Amino acid sequence: MFHFDRYLFKKGNNLIKDWRKRFFVIYKSSLYYYDNEDDPLPLGVIELDQSKLGLNFTLKGKGKK
Repeated sequence: MFHFDRYLFKKGNNLIKDWRKRFFVIYKSSLYYYDNEDDPLPLGVIELDQSKLGLNFTLKGKGKK
């Protein structure tokens, strides 16, 4: 079973289309997002049943000198 949680930015649905910091959790085959990590209920959920997941991490400041 896969579990992943992090703060990420999500584009808003309003007319301004601003970016808001949200807490995301991938659990089983769903992506849940919350206003913050202490919220008991998600603001929304995205089903990932037929999706493929790839993680790409960039480490800042770890390059060659």
